[in-house]
Amino acid sequence: MNVIKSQELNMIKIHKDDKNFYMGFIESLNSLKNKKNVLKFPGFEEITEQFVSPCEYVIEWKSLTSHQREKLQKLYNCVLDYYRDNKTDEEIAADPEWHKICSLAEEVYKELKDVEYISESE
Repeated sequence: MNVIKSQELNMIKIHKDDKNFYMGFIESLNSLKNKKNVLKFPGFEEITEQFVSPCEYVIEWKSLTSHQREKLQKLYNCVLDYYRDNKTDEEIAADPEWHKICSLAEEVYKELKDVEYISESE
């Protein structure tokens, strides 16, 4: 019972018209959390770009708790600050700093994946 209440408190309410956008954002988080995804198409640049742009929008949503917003902001900053230094995707996949970013993405994903889609009247 406490688990259900806890999940309900953290559940983000999103307008049903934003469902496709949010699903794309969650998919970008899902890609980011897997440290070996940089070895697959589309690679590092595309994975990070797919996350950064929608994140700038989602981070402003009032339905996020302050904790969710802080973690998402931290992840956003880490992704932007990650210094690629002309590394190959293989080097990035083996980089402990990249692994930290992926672990943080996993935490953020778990916090943001549960949503309730609402209509305008709710």
